[in-house]
Amino acid sequence: MYYLIIALLLLFGSCNMAPTTREIDIPLPEGWRKDVNEPSPFIELKEATAYANVSWWKQFNDPVLNDLIAEALENNKELAVAAWRVAEFNAIFQFVFGNLFPQVTGEGSGNRQYISIAENPLPCGASRYFKTYSLSLNGFFQVDVWGRLRNQASAAFHEFLAQEDARRFVVITVMSDVASSYVQLRKYDKQLLISKKTLESREKALELAEIRYENGYTSELEVKQAASAVTGAQAAITRLKVLDAQEENLLSVLIGRNPGPIVRGREIDELRMPPSIPVDLPSSIIGQRPDILQAEQNLIAADDLIGAARAAFFPEISLTGMLGTISPKFSQLFTNEAATWNYGGSFLQTVFDGGRLIAQLDTAEAVKWEAFYNYEQVIQNAFREVNDALIAHQLSRELLVIEIDRMNVYQDYLELARLQYTNGQVDYLNVLDAERNLFTAQLDVVQAETDTFLSLINLYTALGGGWVVE
Repeated sequence: MYYLIIALLLLFGSCNMAPTTREIDIPLPEGWRKDVNEPSPFIELKEATAYANVSWWKQFNDPVLNDLIAEALENNKELAVAAWRVAEFNAIFQFVFGNLFPQVTGEGSGNRQYISIAENPLPCGASRYFKTYSLSLNGFFQVDVWGRLRNQASAAFHEFLAQEDARRFVVITVMSDVASSYVQLRKYDKQLLISKKTLESREKALELAEIRYENGYTSELEVKQAASAVTGAQAAITRLKVLDAQEENLLSVLIGRNPGPIVRGREIDELRMPPSIPVDLPSSIIGQRPDILQAEQNLIAADDLIGAARAAFFPEISLTGMLGTISPKFSQLFTNEAATWNYGGSFLQTVFDGGRLIAQLDTAEAVKWEAFYNYEQVIQNAFREVNDALIAHQLSRELLVIEIDRMNVYQDYLELARLQYTNGQVDYLNVLDAERNLFTAQLDVVQAETDTFLSLINLYTALGGGWVVE
């Protein structure tokens, strides 16, 4: 009879009160925004066939950048925190999952007691000393009829998966931050080099102006103009040195070092621009983004917790048992005469709790809807980030061409101004104006190059790792 009852309880253990996590119907865009000025601003989409290109930064063809990212993946402190957080949630899952199994404990004791005759009169000659030895195995098993324990274990498992996705998101973020910081550092280096060359040119111009002034060929105004140009270049160099050092410190921390100097690789204009972005890049590729996967796992876990909260309204059914030996003599502890055992079952049903169970269920429902709308928001934000990066990358490449053309124009402008100044056709102010414009244009070209690489890095990040390049 007892075995039949146990079998029925185990059979009923297949009940599950958790709501099924339905697929979220979020309107997907027809495609990615390519250019807001084109008549058809979307690219035609195909089925998703690409997966994350986990080594996308290697396409820049800079061994130093490769080494920096490898060092960051090994030593970055934020990554270490994320990894141990995954280990923490894995241990929590293992702990909760253990509740699904019988709990068996071993217990042993040995006692020697001296009896009070005043309290317990003993027959004449009886010993007042008593010994008791016991050894037992105790078992406890909570029959999960309503699925409460299984839903709690499932929720813990999906929370563990969510932390694993969170760790992957940190990995992608760290790689992107290192690559972006390195590109910024090379930008400052290039701009610093341009500024130093400009300073040398302006110092020569100042020397020439002073000679012309001493020989009476020009006024002191030209000397002051040339001197102001020199101090302007010196100020630009100082500002860039500050930015360069700060970027080195940032990059040092990202790769797990104390702030200090960073080894350089290729110049920014020597970095290789990866192949063009595929025009058939599917919108479903963002499904590989770790933050979307994390939000999905949190939503599934929230549904499981609802099931556990619902099951709490029903009786908790438990089975207990004990098998052991008890004897006043240690030598008889393992004999048949000392054997003892018991088994039984119990149930616990909450009759009144002041609304605590209802409040617990309401909390679980609220957490579920928080996770639901967070999931929607994460997906929509992902589409926004990809579109932003696509537009920024396309337009930054167009801007780079424009800036190079503008720099060439100012280069010609400076040569003509110098020629006319030498021939006495214009004053030095024209040369100074042309030289300043060229200096600004050269810095802008470097900035445009930087923006092109940064927008590409942002696109890799927004897509959760990029795409496979055949």
